[in-house]
Amino acid sequence: MYRFRVASQPELKTEVLAGFALGMNVVEDDSRLPPDAARLLVNMRRAHDGRLRVRHGSELVTDLSSIFDDIIGIEHFNGYLICVNSDGRIAASDEEGRWILIWSDAIAAQLPNAPNGWGSCSFISFAIFKETLIVCNGVDKPINFDYNLNGSYVADPATGSNVNVPRAAYVTASQNYCLYAGDPFDPTILYITSKGTSNVFQGDSGSDGVNIDMGVYVRLGSAVIRGLSPFRTNVVVGFDKQHVVATLGVYVGSDHKPSFSDVIDNYGLLNHSCMVASGDDVIFADIMGVNTLTRTVFTGLIQPSKLSDNIEPVIVPQLASLSDDILATWPFMVYNGRDSEFILYAPNLPDNREVYETTGYVMTAQGGKRNSAWSIYKGMMWSCGCTTKLQRLYFARGGYVFRMGSDAQPILCDHEGWEEMFDDDTTFDDGRGFITTDATASYRHGVSIEFDYISVWFTMGSRRNAKKTKYLGIETDGEARFTVQHFVDSILFDKSDPGDLFTDDTLFDDGLGFQYDTPPYDPQLMMEFVGGDAYGYGGSPYGDAYGDGRITSDERLFAWTVKGNRHKLRIHGYAIAGLGISSTSLLYRLASIRR
Repeated sequence: MYRFRVASQPELKTEVLAGFALGMNVVEDDSRLPPDAARLLVNMRRAHDGRLRVRHGSELVTDLSSIFDDIIGIEHFNGYLICVNSDGRIAASDEEGRWILIWSDAIAAQLPNAPNGWGSCSFISFAIFKETLIVCNGVDKPINFDYNLNGSYVADPATGSNVNVPRAAYVTASQNYCLYAGDPFDPTILYITSKGTSNVFQGDSGSDGVNIDMGVYVRLGSAVIRGLSPFRTNVVVGFDKQHVVATLGVYVGSDHKPSFSDVIDNYGLLNHSCMVASGDDVIFADIMGVNTLTRTVFTGLIQPSKLSDNIEPVIVPQLASLSDDILATWPFMVYNGRDSEFILYAPNLPDNREVYETTGYVMTAQGGKRNSAWSIYKGMMWSCGCTTKLQRLYFARGGYVFRMGSDAQPILCDHEGWEEMFDDDTTFDDGRGFITTDATASYRHGVSIEFDYISVWFTMGSRRNAKKTKYLGIETDGEARFTVQHFVDSILFDKSDPGDLFTDDTLFDDGLGFQYDTPPYDPQLMMEFVGGDAYGYGGSPYGDAYGDGRITSDERLFAWTVKGNRHKLRIHGYAIAGLGISSTSLLYRLASIRR
């Protein structure tokens, strides 16, 4: 009787991509990064539970298109969203979409002396001081609104005169003072009101207000003020190449003599809307990305540091492509307290306000900015945004106001109530859908959110040995469909592809086509899946999960045979339902160094 010895197989090893703590990093070499770091992370975020989740969608809240066509400023005040159009008119909308016009030529004409309303403008700033909302546009005299939304021009309450009021573009409040800047006739002057007021300036009777020429403190770049932000007990004044820190409330006799104790060089500011004060920090953006100012514990000095190093090759070229006029008015930053996100939005097609995309550069700072993770939000066209006291995010474009979803109030698609997809859940080639603003429609599907995660190249602990993968395991929740692609040995794109074809499927005479923005990918293996909360055949409304993806709630592994020294995974899809990725596991055997 013959006995045969079965050759033993090397033990199956496991490589797990989980945690996703580092977010997107396009700077460091792959060999220095863990496998769960991302080379690309679009429309996904690191959630509080450590999973990668598709970002929240948005829904139409207020349709102001019958009166507005270009909302350039939005702020939350007394339960209302205050929306400023580029023609100078202002409307107030509640969070259910009901609105009223609160400022126009006709409304201004009803005030004493029948003044004109505002004219055309391109930038708006807001400040709240003692239950009064102050609105500035850098062209006309500022307006204030009381708690009942009654508007009037900022003026000395004793005389009714606004002769000393600047035509400010920027306003903020700190330490019981209001500060104004950005007057086109005196762009280097910082205007500080009399203590306890927002409308009594230097030159008004009995005022301790003061006007300060900040040019004497500027030693780099232009002395034109670009923005203001409160910072604990200080105020930060931003310029294009430096910041000056002011301390208010310093008096010599009865004269207010603010001190300027700290000047921070080579950290500039894009504009007033790109500064967000948060706790011990001021987060701000300049031409080199996103930065922070932090007060040091022992010395009390203000310490600057860069936050966006990991995505600098992505964010800097986009900002550098914009003119200074655009940088001074369009980019803006919001803080999403519910998801611990600081988001800088910047346009990438600045020539036409009606046709552009605003890319969002997202820093998720759960556990503090030292534990931040970066990602990119695309498919948005916002011109301005704000956060309410309940930490809800609202954005505007054209004559429409949208609300972003949250974990407490999920919105799964983009532009629900404003755009619709085709019947097969697809969109036009540019990702847009049909425009529909029918508030009575029983469906508000919106358009899908395209998401994309690409890992770094990883070697599973052995750079020179080949690895033969055997199985794939993936843990998810939600119901979105997605595709997993596997690449090996530094081959990511199909370099043999001649390029994009003409509409008649032909090439140029040299056999080449149009250059792709992103060349076609060249995976060794790919499969389609659905989220772990999806039902099987017959469980969903139309049974459409059958044959359209493998359900990842199944604990059984998926056969996944690929061989290579270096490996990379891509997870991509178009979400009309939620999706969270906990981990991806590759089971493999170590092979020889010889191929």
